[in-house]
Amino acid sequence: MPKTEYAVSVDVGSSAVRVVVATPQGQNLNVLGVGQVPSRGVRKGAIVDIEEASSAIREAVDQAAHMVGVEIGSAYVALSSHQIEMTRGHGVVAVAADDHEIHEGDVRRVVEAAGVVALPPERQIVDIVPQQYIVDGLGGISDPRGMVGVRLEVEASILTGSRTVLHNLERALQGAGLTVNGMVLSALGAGTTVLSADERELGAVLCDLGGGSTAVSVFEHGVLVYTGVVDAGGEYVTNDIALGLRVDSDTAEKIKRRYGCAMERLANEETTFSVPHVGSRGETSFTQRDLAAIIEPRIEELLLLAKDRLLQAGFHEPPASGVVLIGGQTAMPGIAEKAEEIWGVPVRIATPPYVGVRDAVFVNGVGVLQYVLRAFRGHAPTAENTHGRSSNAGWVNRIRGWFSDFVS
Repeated sequence: MPKTEYAVSVDVGSSAVRVVVATPQGQNLNVLGVGQVPSRGVRKGAIVDIEEASSAIREAVDQAAHMVGVEIGSAYVALSSHQIEMTRGHGVVAVAADDHEIHEGDVRRVVEAAGVVALPPERQIVDIVPQQYIVDGLGGISDPRGMVGVRLEVEASILTGSRTVLHNLERALQGAGLTVNGMVLSALGAGTTVLSADERELGAVLCDLGGGSTAVSVFEHGVLVYTGVVDAGGEYVTNDIALGLRVDSDTAEKIKRRYGCAMERLANEETTFSVPHVGSRGETSFTQRDLAAIIEPRIEELLLLAKDRLLQAGFHEPPASGVVLIGGQTAMPGIAEKAEEIWGVPVRIATPPYVGVRDAVFVNGVGVLQYVLRAFRGHAPTAENTHGRSSNAGWVNRIRGWFSDFVS
């Protein structure tokens, strides 16, 4: 095939490694290929065995590359909220132009200024997310370019990550033969992809029900204002099934995926399945309702923990636009109904709006590319950290990596 512009994302989760290959199509994406394999060497979103993780990443990349018919040598990486902390930053600059019109360069300089903060030596800046711009004292501005003023300020969220965790993640990708173009917080990408502008403006909670953890993020006034993690996810449900039915974890996971239901009252008493007795040739039959009786208490606990995490962060009022669920556990029937019962607000399950990836598990991978596309189009100004604290610094300035050119 002829040389074409592509972008690739890699989402290294606790349960699976997912790769998405896409090309820009106006303000959207055209998804061309995906890869998905079970994770190895990953625990709670962090690399614990670089060699095993690299092998899994390479398998997923090869799947996607074979689907598209290209060689993949670089990618953007999704970062889970588990790996990120948010702090506040404030920047101030004088508008450079003689006519005081604010240009892209002024925006970049003020965001860079917001990133000049003291950090512990073990942490580095991953991204700087503007919350609002202020021009000569007038706040609440989302994009000051083209406005006239003398003094430009920005209030921003500074996203930092553990140097060790980020370094190991980068080493795992390098071991898979990939150059890391940049790292993007999954919640930022997912919010860009599955939340409407009204939801982001009025207020919405994005709840990512993953295998190893559950992430909750809050969007208000068009921007991400909070992200946090509960160290429990779908693996806990699988473990409960394994103990309750006395089967191994692999069998429990298969049973969960095929017969699982998050609410006992919604389960079908007539849907049955059999599991082998441990250490014998006999089998025992169970109904979907039997299985739901095991699953529902743990799902309820996960959702309550996520809700409590937001309460601890100071979010006491329910979001105006409700809760949006993403992640692998959302495939389970009854999960949205259970979440509505727990949260007391409307709940919906979101999937990427693109053919070939209409599955909640691909939200983060697609979201990373959607976020980068917005940055490339000038809608998400990101600063270059000039103080040497970020290996990911200036990835928007290194936008040559946004489109990786491959030849079949």
